Amino acid sequence: MLSGRGTGSTARRALVAIALAGIIGGFPGRAHADGASAYLPLHLDPEIERDVERVLILADEPILKRPFAVDLVEDALPEACRTDAPLCTRVQHYLDRYAGFAAVTEASITGSYGYYAAGGTGISAGAGTTLAIAAGSSVS
Repeated sequence: MLSGRGTGSTARRALVAIALAGIIGGFPGRAHADGASAYLPLHLDPEIERDVERVLILADEPILKRPFAVDLVEDALPEACRTDAPLCTRVQHYLDRYAGFAAVTEASITGSYGYYAAGGTGISAGAGTTLAIAAGSSVS
């Protein structure tokens, strides 16, 4: 049986030293992030989702992984444009909303109101009405 001072302890120290060097100095060949990547929403309009999938298929990119990164779709566009220019135009138009510094791509609002019953102290049950408005817009 090895004590705390045997070869196991030396190997453990070496692993700790390598781990610390990697954390402090960075591992060789480590990729550095350039910033946040934009992703397309998971539940796209079925028509645009089909178009995005078609672009990725034409560029031999996998379509099983969701959500799609905007960069991946943009990189696949040149290959798709060689085969289907109208498809390329539709998808590029959709991706333009993600190209700006700040963008509102979808918005929704929900509200409700009620009234006080005469002589009551609270909102009457079932007396409220709910209003829901949903809109999609793009600010580039």
